[in-house]
Amino acid sequence: MANKRDIKKDINHMAYEVLSECFSFLEYSPVGNEEKIYEIMQQAVALRNELIYKANHTSNLDKKQVKNHFRKITEELYEKNIDLIELLNQIKS
Repeated sequence: MANKRDIKKDINHMAYEVLSECFSFLEYSPVGNEEKIYEIMQQAVALRNELIYKANHTSNLDKKQVKNHFRKITEELYEKNIDLIELLNQIKS
């Protein structure tokens, strides 16, 4: 089972990867897509904040519930980050 620190590191890492992709795309893409990219960046930051909040609030759960809670957070993290990257790729094409 992953602990809270590892979950939070994963959340931060994934958020920074999405933001890095967005900044790279802003730097090397044609002009005109800035607003869409800024929206994706805002969604990535909001997702990061939401998941960090969820990871920090496990005080009233027992071990089994905490494990399940962290599994759900991890699944949500990967699913939503994939969605954000797909949105960015749609802008590229």
